[in-house]
Amino acid sequence: MDKKEAKIAALRASLVGTWRLTGWKKASSNSNGESDVFGSNPTGYLNYDQDGRILVLALHGDRPSPSQSPPSEEEKIKLFDSMLAYAGTYTVQEDRVLHKLDASWNDIWTNTVQTRLISLKKNRLTYTTPVMIDPVDGKPCIFKVMFVRA
Repeated sequence: MDKKEAKIAALRASLVGTWRLTGWKKASSNSNGESDVFGSNPTGYLNYDQDGRILVLALHGDRPSPSQSPPSEEEKIKLFDSMLAYAGTYTVQEDRVLHKLDASWNDIWTNTVQTRLISLKKNRLTYTTPVMIDPVDGKPCIFKVMFVRA
C-alpha cells in the first residue's frame, strides 16, 4: 500500500461510526453571508458503516409538530421542507467522500453522487460542498455541515 492509499484507508477508518449534526450553514455562491439551513439547533445524524453504507438524517431545530394524525396537507409540506434524509454507499478519496444515493427524501437526489469535501479534527467532522443547486430553492450555493462524533 502506497502513502496515498494508506492516507485514504486511515481517513475511511476514522469516518466509520455515528456523527451528530451540530450545524448546517448555507452561503449563496455569489455572496459572503451564511444562513442556518436547519436553524441554530438542528437535530440529525450521519452514519458511516464499515460495509460502505451511509445514512443521513437532518431535521430543523424548530421543526413544526402536526396538530393531528395524519397531518394536514399544509403540515405535510412543512414537515417535508424541514428535513433531509438519504441513504446509499460511500467512497473515500484523499480530501473528500462521495455519497452515491440509492434512496432520498427528495427522489431527485436518488441515483446521484454527492461530493463532500472533508475536514476532520479529532471528534469533529466538517463537510463543505462544491457549488451545487440547493434542493429546496433551486439556487446555486455552498453548504458547510458540522458534526461531532456521537
